[in-house]
Amino acid sequence: LLNAPVHAPLVIHIMATQQACDRIQPFLQQFKTWRTRPAISIRLHNVQPHVATWRAFLLQNVFPDVPKQVVLGHTMGSYFRLFCHEVLQAPSVLYLDTDVVVTAPLDRLWQYISTTDQHVFAWGPEIQCSGFLILTPSRLSDFWQSILAQRPLARWSDRLDNVPNDQLLLRLYQHQHPTMVGALPLAYDVSLAKLWNAPLQQSRPDGVAMLHFNGGGKSKENVFASDHAYLKQQHTWGMANYYIHLSWNWTQFIVESSCVDSLCSTLSVF
Repeated sequence: LLNAPVHAPLVIHIMATQQACDRIQPFLQQFKTWRTRPAISIRLHNVQPHVATWRAFLLQNVFPDVPKQVVLGHTMGSYFRLFCHEVLQAPSVLYLDTDVVVTAPLDRLWQYISTTDQHVFAWGPEIQCSGFLILTPSRLSDFWQSILAQRPLARWSDRLDNVPNDQLLLRLYQHQHPTMVGALPLAYDVSLAKLWNAPLQQSRPDGVAMLHFNGGGKSKENVFASDHAYLKQQHTWGMANYYIHLSWNWTQFIVESSCVDSLCSTLSVF
């Protein structure tokens, strides 16, 4: 919301189960009074009717030789992005994990999206983290056909040094079809768990446009609710601490401060 594109509307899609929708819906109501420029809308998609089919497809067709607790180790929700073509009507989608914050205006990335429609997906060239992806939904059916052609997938886990999960599927597709995978600028390739050996300033001296907190780390401790080392000034320019403790009232003030003319509109929630 803070870094929405200045010259293009923003549509935020949330794919969630019934239980999650019940929790999220009341929270989203607070945004209906916000005024923004450009137009911003939030659309909540209840994917509960799809979940059983998707889970069966993964366990019976994609990973039949892998224990269920491994395949769903990061929960069923970690695969929702790869089924977005069955839910969303959009030429391109920027996927964000829930532990990702955007730290710079999205205009530059929006310009990049217009050049990546020939790719199935695009991600960071170094970390290759599935928590921040540009996806082309119309190409995901071809993605799944290619993945199924590589079964059994357990053999690829050792070759690509990745446990059998959503990340392995993406890495396997890139291994088989490198020209169909785009590379985002390094500013959009920032997972703190993978850049922890040195201060972030050394790894990304030109700046960062996003921060992925938990991804890639052995511990899945919620850094938002603890005095985690990621919050220290010397490692993230203080940005992690800033975004974690930013209040919704202050966020609304910043968003509405740019709303100074008749082009502004009320944020929509569906």
